[in-house]
Amino acid sequence: MSHVRNVLSEAYKAFLRYGPDQLMFRVSGVPEPQEFNKEAEAKEMDICVHFDAQMHDPETVEKKIGQFVQLLSLDRVGKLNVEALLEVIAASIDPVLADAVLQPQEQGTAKAMRDVATDLSMIYAGIEVPARPQGHQIALQLGEQYVQQPDVAERLQTDEAFAARLQKYMEQYQFAMQQQENAQIGRIGTAPAEFQGMQNQA
Repeated sequence: MSHVRNVLSEAYKAFLRYGPDQLMFRVSGVPEPQEFNKEAEAKEMDICVHFDAQMHDPETVEKKIGQFVQLLSLDRVGKLNVEALLEVIAASIDPVLADAVLQPQEQGTAKAMRDVATDLSMIYAGIEVPARPQGHQIALQLGEQYVQQPDVAERLQTDEAFAARLQKYMEQYQFAMQQQENAQIGRIGTAPAEFQGMQNQA
């Protein structure tokens, strides 16, 4: 792969000399846009090209991914990038479909916030809606902020039906979070300890 590395290195030097000031492009299986800025980049780029023939063996790939997923239960300080692992898993299943379904993290968070805001508006209008399958933590955070608004807090005291709809909606997210915690307990045998707001497992 040394020849490929040298070709890429020369292509980068050509970009610095002849290319546009800014270049954005996409990489298959990576939802985040890639950006090269001529002014910010160094004159030399350290390029490493790796190839592993085992990655073309579906059983080997599945085994390796499973081992990484198991490591999540041992990750006490968030060292593993779960979003990056999700991208790798999706790309290993099908790179084309991964490009279609994966989205940047900021975009996913913004969508989850919009979805929950829409649900809260419908609940306020008298329509009962179920919790969504994703974004549990975001929903609980928004729900906590929502009930602190003066008009919402006042209506919760006077409108039992509204309070029941909102309580049922938030309890569904709490149940989903509890299910995730139970799954972790099933793996490690005990609930994760909490220390000064951080979860740690001895």
